[in-house]
Amino acid sequence: MNNYSFISELHTQALQAVVDLRKQEFKLIEILQKIDEKKVYRYLGYPSLFKYAVLALKLSNHKAYNFITVSRQARKIPKLHSALRKGLSTSQARRICPVINDNNADHWIELGKKLSQRDLEKSVAKIKPQE
Repeated sequence: MNNYSFISELHTQALQAVVDLRKQEFKLIEILQKIDEKKVYRYLGYPSLFKYAVLALKLSNHKAYNFITVSRQARKIPKLHSALRKGLSTSQARRICPVINDNNADHWIELGKKLSQRDLEKSVAKIKPQE
């Protein structure tokens, strides 16, 4: 295997790993929606979905907050749910959660797909400065 083939193969594997990661993130979001809806965490002895995510699932506080925020918003906004299924990253979705609604979902999802995190944060801050 020459050097170019090796580099190309590693790059292909990395791209596939990202696709797989986003699929798994979406799967977790859907599972968290069900756990939240049925309050499964209470049956397992946790006072909140956040505590369940941190203590039982071993997510960091930051990741637990992000996944819970995105899962709840995606349940309310079908277009966000669909965009996550199609590969919108959880981190980009989290950034648009404070401003997205049914009326502006197409606009914010498109920005989430094309803007860098920094530029997306600036766009959100123009609408909701406290964010």
